[in-house]
Amino acid sequence: MEELAKRCLKHYQSLNANKQQQIKEGMHDYSLITSMLKPSNEVTLHSRFLCSMLNPKGAHYQGNVFLKLFLKELPAGLRNFIDPDRATIIREKDSIDILVHDGEHALVIENKVYATDQRYQISRYIGCVQRKLFGGEPDVSKRIAVIYLSAKRTNPSKKSESLAGFALIGNILRWKGFAGCKPHPDLPDIQDDLNVEIPFHHVPYFPSLVRWAENCAEKAPAGGIRNAFDEYLLVLKRLEKPKAWRKVMTLDSYAMSLPDMDQREMYAFMVESQTALDRFIAARLFEGLKALFGEVALLERGSFKTLDEDSLYNWLTKKGKDKDWERVGAIFDAPIQPVALVFASEFAYMGAMCERPLWDKECRDANLIHGGGVRSLLRTQLDGVYRFLHYIRKRALQCGIQVASLESEL
Repeated sequence: MEELAKRCLKHYQSLNANKQQQIKEGMHDYSLITSMLKPSNEVTLHSRFLCSMLNPKGAHYQGNVFLKLFLKELPAGLRNFIDPDRATIIREKDSIDILVHDGEHALVIENKVYATDQRYQISRYIGCVQRKLFGGEPDVSKRIAVIYLSAKRTNPSKKSESLAGFALIGNILRWKGFAGCKPHPDLPDIQDDLNVEIPFHHVPYFPSLVRWAENCAEKAPAGGIRNAFDEYLLVLKRLEKPKAWRKVMTLDSYAMSLPDMDQREMYAFMVESQTALDRFIAARLFEGLKALFGEVALLERGSFKTLDEDSLYNWLTKKGKDKDWERVGAIFDAPIQPVALVFASEFAYMGAMCERPLWDKECRDANLIHGGGVRSLLRTQLDGVYRFLHYIRKRALQCGIQVASLESEL
């Protein structure tokens, strides 16, 4: 295992050196949009962005340029279905994600990333458009077309009965009616003897929506509008291939780039490291506390559980029955009154001893050593345990306790 660890350490050092050089050169993986929204957010991100750009009267002030480019991505038979000079864009009306109409024709766009299909969904939308845009006209064959814009699926699930009343034959929704009463009031009102056929096409995010965004970025004026499409393309990349979009390589993507035998060694090392991480954190944290306060000082525990390596490991992993991992701590002498350091259920506290516990709601914020979850800090941040020891030292000095310097500060 020692030789394996040495080889893997060399791989990690190589990765880290390459990463630091990339960062120095200005490479990054930042995206404004994905810092606020998940790439898979259908409504708030994708539908709203699409509507804002497809809308000829949108704040981009580019008229119908982006709408025309979108219509070019549709199957040949639908590219002239909507007159872009007369088009209106409606979002989330009657639950329809995006509705494009020109007074004569309506394009119903159902936008799907990961969300499940709702019951009778597409048929309900057709029914609403039939009644509200076309006055209940019985034959809407030449009036309505449906686009199923999806990142993953090509058709609605059969379980959802999304196409109720229709049979999907190729790219056509052929009306077949219902066996009995109409199961939902929003479903279409169409006579069974009419040969109603509505175009239905799947348009994939990849490559169609990507190509649309790229073409729009080329047509957009330099500055904010072009930047918006560039940002949206970053979102699509992250949605298409999670993690593979990264420019600054992470350990897992670096391991995947290695030859097979090196991959296997890195995998074995990461498995071993995963099981050893909590033990290492507990040991390193305890050694740091001994360096700060001295081993003898840590023995004064008062009503708390003894602060040692095993108890820190139990606290970190929540091991043991009856919560015997909770409230591990020590008490230190201070100029005015004793000061306690305690690892409670989620956070660590340090402050003057008084009648109320350090984690009491009236004083907990003042006694918190770190404002977030300590376990997350220790386990997920590359310098977590070392940073946490610095937090403890800083808090101890504020409480009037004389502590040693940490090695990293010398």
